[in-house]
Amino acid sequence: MLRVHSKDMTTTTTTTTTNQQDVPEALVGLLPSYWAHIPLLVAQIHDLHVINGFHCLPGSCIPVSRCCLVGCIVAYERKFSGSSFVLDDGTGLMDCIYWEDDQFRDALPALADESSETSLGVGIMVKVMGRLEGTLETGVSKREIRVSWCQPIHVGSHRRAAPFSLDTESRHVLKVAQHTHSSVQEVLEALGTHLQQQIVEQQDFPSADDTISAWRLFGVHCQCPSSYIKTDLLYCSCIATPESTDVKFCFRMKLLELLLNLADRDSLFYFQYRQLLEHQHHFDGIANHSNFNYLLLRTIGALRTDGIIALVDEDSDTYLLITYPTVLKPYVELLSSQSWEDSVIRSALQKNSPEFLRNVPKGKMQLVRRMLQEEIKKQQE
Repeated sequence: MLRVHSKDMTTTTTTTTTNQQDVPEALVGLLPSYWAHIPLLVAQIHDLHVINGFHCLPGSCIPVSRCCLVGCIVAYERKFSGSSFVLDDGTGLMDCIYWEDDQFRDALPALADESSETSLGVGIMVKVMGRLEGTLETGVSKREIRVSWCQPIHVGSHRRAAPFSLDTESRHVLKVAQHTHSSVQEVLEALGTHLQQQIVEQQDFPSADDTISAWRLFGVHCQCPSSYIKTDLLYCSCIATPESTDVKFCFRMKLLELLLNLADRDSLFYFQYRQLLEHQHHFDGIANHSNFNYLLLRTIGALRTDGIIALVDEDSDTYLLITYPTVLKPYVELLSSQSWEDSVIRSALQKNSPEFLRNVPKGKMQLVRRMLQEEIKKQQE
């Protein structure tokens, strides 16, 4: 007999004495609830009452012998005679015994080898159907599930379309949330004093108006005001590479200001290093003549590292300014296009992204996709 013995994992429930009407033993076998796999939560299983040896739903004498659970495997043990695991569905833990004994008289030999895709393991979300078992020991009922059918909901990166819908896991989480009746104060106390204080004082949390989740790129602490630099370049000092010669990023922001003023918002903007030397007066009060060239070189290097500019021609020292409207947006639109005419270019870009986008953070590209989705949604409204 295969069983996972764990003091930390074993869950017990105190059996309560009820004055409910006794279960009619002669009619138990005729009740549909006794033979059906009733969808239950682990917490609901622990709340079942034992009347005349039958597990019954709370507040009634309706017997339950089989159930259906959805949860995540948090402990797993495999042996020759079968397997056992501990299932966590968000409301509690349940011991499950699977293929405990395949020598019983009704067992049939497998007609195909076991698929590796259906193998169980820790972290896999599964749907389980089985028989409810429980033993009474000193007033405590230890319940477990003798599994007759178990199927992973997610298998690696592959999502099964049947017999589960795409929102099986989401609907289960909502069901758990509806079952758990907790006050706001109880939830805050469970988070700890540090997070509780942040929530009460509304600190370090993104704005509810941030429908594109820009905080994922800029961070929850970002308080930089909206400007052309932030909207066109998706850039601010919060995510800028530090530079010891420009600690407060004054020179860098002034340079980006200059580049955006020189650029045409509707077309690609290329510039050369010597062009910037002609605009030294733009940096009056920030950099003097003696250290201007040094600051400019260091800042250009930092902007290349951050994916704001890209060197496209080393011989002529030509750079491309990577803005949202002229570079990032058209690139993501091309990748998302379903047009047959763009299929060749799209296939090439999917295999090898352009060199000038090599340093653009992945989080920024994800933000661009969310911005495009938001634009499409507004156009459809």
